[in-house]
Amino acid sequence: MDGLSGAASVIAVVSVAIQIASGLNTLKSFWGSMKSAHGDSTVIVEDIQLLLRIIDTIRANCERYGSADDTTESALRSCQDRVVALNELAKSIEFGCVASSKRKRLWTPFKAALKAKDVRRFQDALHDAKLTLVLARQTSSFAITQQGLGQDLKVKPGGMKQYLSMIPFERDSRFISRTTAMTRLNTLIATHKKAGLTGMGGVGKSQLAIELCYSIKEDDPEQHIIWIYASTADRVEEAYLSIAKDLGLAGWDDQTCDKMNLVCEWLNDEGIGKWLLVLDSADDLEVFFGKTPCAQGSQGGSGLARYIPHGSHGTLVITSRDKRVCQRLLRNDSIIEIGPMTESESAHFLASRLPSPQSTLTDELHALATTLDNIPLAMSQAAAFISENGLDIAEYHHLLLTRDEFGPLDVLDEDLTERRRDSTAHSSIFQTWKISFDYITQSQPRASNLLAFMAMLDRQDIPKFILQDDDEKPIVFHKALGTLQAFALVTQQPRTQSYSRHRLVQLATRRWLHAKGQQGQYKIAVFERLAQKFPRGQYETRDYCGALASHTRLVLSYEDTVNSDANQLDLAMLLQNLASFDTMQGRLREALDYQKRCISIRETHLGVSHISTLECMRELACNLRDVAEYGEAERLHRRSLVILESSNPELRSSLLATKTDLADLLWSLGAYDEAEKLSRDAVAGRMELLGPSHADTITSMGVLSLVLCALAKREETAGEDLESSPTTKVRYIESATLAREVFEKKKEILGANHPQTLVSMNNLSWILRNKGDFVESELLVREALERKEKVLGEDHHDTLNCKYCLAVVVACQDRHGEAEKIYREHLEAVVRVLGKEHPNTMRSMRGLGKTLESQRKFQQALEIYREAYEGLSGTLGPNHISTMESKTLFERLSNRNFNELPVLA
Repeated sequence: MDGLSGAASVIAVVSVAIQIASGLNTLKSFWGSMKSAHGDSTVIVEDIQLLLRIIDTIRANCERYGSADDTTESALRSCQDRVVALNELAKSIEFGCVASSKRKRLWTPFKAALKAKDVRRFQDALHDAKLTLVLARQTSSFAITQQGLGQDLKVKPGGMKQYLSMIPFERDSRFISRTTAMTRLNTLIATHKKAGLTGMGGVGKSQLAIELCYSIKEDDPEQHIIWIYASTADRVEEAYLSIAKDLGLAGWDDQTCDKMNLVCEWLNDEGIGKWLLVLDSADDLEVFFGKTPCAQGSQGGSGLARYIPHGSHGTLVITSRDKRVCQRLLRNDSIIEIGPMTESESAHFLASRLPSPQSTLTDELHALATTLDNIPLAMSQAAAFISENGLDIAEYHHLLLTRDEFGPLDVLDEDLTERRRDSTAHSSIFQTWKISFDYITQSQPRASNLLAFMAMLDRQDIPKFILQDDDEKPIVFHKALGTLQAFALVTQQPRTQSYSRHRLVQLATRRWLHAKGQQGQYKIAVFERLAQKFPRGQYETRDYCGALASHTRLVLSYEDTVNSDANQLDLAMLLQNLASFDTMQGRLREALDYQKRCISIRETHLGVSHISTLECMRELACNLRDVAEYGEAERLHRRSLVILESSNPELRSSLLATKTDLADLLWSLGAYDEAEKLSRDAVAGRMELLGPSHADTITSMGVLSLVLCALAKREETAGEDLESSPTTKVRYIESATLAREVFEKKKEILGANHPQTLVSMNNLSWILRNKGDFVESELLVREALERKEKVLGEDHHDTLNCKYCLAVVVACQDRHGEAEKIYREHLEAVVRVLGKEHPNTMRSMRGLGKTLESQRKFQQALEIYREAYEGLSGTLGPNHISTMESKTLFERLSNRNFNELPVLA
């Protein structure tokens, strides 16, 4: 190019640059006046300022060095056309040409007219202009020789080379440093020259990469920085073509030449110096490894992975939602899994983006971050919504929490622009995840099915065994599960075979299914799987049931979806099994609700006389007895007994079980004579039907042993001398012999730590204590208590009963101070677990009163006797043996003259 033509070119470039700047300043003025009308106005103004700075750079380069090539002029003229179009678009947005001075007054109607889609259309066009200007800046800074592939960078006057810098986003002045991730990223860059940032959409992978680019640019201005949005093959090919064209690589304009290979080889040439290549949003495996459309003139169709440079002088950073992309392109030890922010990072992130500076990190700020799962894109959306709608944090948080099932996603579905995301990428967290859901559906249907299935379960601690189909090949299942893990849509819990999901991801999946009309079918699928898998709640199945319990409780809320007769019966079985698990765990009130629902379903579909209905009715009666609803428990048992006595002899086993349970209840109520008859009938019947060693026979023997002991105690209390009463003595001996046999057999059959074994151990101790064998009784009850605390927990009702028995036997040995301490510990726990009015609470109070009286703490003892007597009168009735004993203790002590007795405080 000669001097005259060169000067003319510079004049032309400077002239176009001035015109572009003028158009941009007009746009800046327009959008600057709109800040109160739309939250994205500020973002748009900042982008325009970036374009103005780029124009200034291009103009300064041309004027300083007196040169400009045709490519730069062509790019600028293209940009000029775009800016003209942007001004036309702005005019169409500015309805009625409202004057700037009136906009504040007309804010409400203006905001209504300023539709999000119009703003988004403007921003897309602005983004295109920005890309064109970035390329123009590159061509104004580079004059590449047209000889071969090993071009040298043109040297400016003074010997300084210019270096490629293609970062399409401004640096975030409010960037919150994620120390752990950034430290790991910088370490990988320094040691491996490669790093992959993986994680679900919206966790901030690209923002970390942007910050890295600017950090490297600061530390090493002589390093090429190239950013490619790699979501599709077209975008990658377009970026490579632009680089080849702007660098003037030989063959860039040859239709038969592989443009991508030109750029790849240029990057692999050590002569160009160091470079950083960022492949952002490389989410699609097929783009790099599958059958994708080839670049014009490129060879083969195996994907674009072969065009990624690997020179030792370069650094490669990949961001991807699909971990498998990074695993195939990089080493496994070069991958960083990016999750949500920490609690502290989230609070600072939110505070920096809210309209009013947050000088303190309030509890409201932390609570909102937690509700949003500490996910940056969700928090960014929240801050934009708060700003645009003039809300405070508490109002917005209330909006999130008080809407319907999909309420949080309704709020978070607004596509409020995030200026450091590609213009084609959604800023709505739901839309961002929906892209992943749809991609998985197309590429891995089984993974999509698994995703939907998990969405209908509780989001935490989903056991692996409930997810796999019975006839499914392990490799198919693990591949599907691996896909969900690769997209960070599920996370495996440490050291367990269970998985969890973020709350918002779970909600987004359900909404996605709802939109497709598929939520109902997956609710039924999950229900049917749990109905099939959830077993009876027994000691042997406690871990299995525990793993499924939270999911089963959630599925029970889908009752309106489960409406066929077959499903209703499955629902009844699921309710019964969950109730049996809750009973074993000591959650009696929860169990009662499930059992009542089960009976209602079975009475409707099977009838009241069906064995399944009667079985659940018996279990309900037993639980009612344990929560002191004795009248209802007895009514149910007697109702079942009447039905069973007139039923088919094949139901004899159920009849004997009901007799055993009714005898146990009557023993609790003090009706010992009928209890003895029923329990002896049950033992004899089960001996004949099942044999002496059957677990059910042993259970009936245990109940009989308690009844015999109670009869002996009643006779003894009536004033008969144990030594002179053969009947009483025989009852005690028979009772103790039976109880010891029951304990030994249960220990042999079930094991020493089985809850039923420990109950029989405690019962034997109770009988021995009544018989006067205090030493052995205490040894047994202490061992039983220690084992129950480990097996059942300290607050289980069986454990508490054992602790009461320990207090009694200690008091029987005149160790009243020790007994008082145990009674008080027991009383505090039993009130918390069973309630103040429960008979076990009153019984413990009565025992505490005795120890206080024995220590001459008469006034305290009298008050406790009175409360125990009144409480037992209300629950057991005035004629129950425990009520009468409490009445006797109260009246005897109240008639004493405390002034004549030494009283201890």
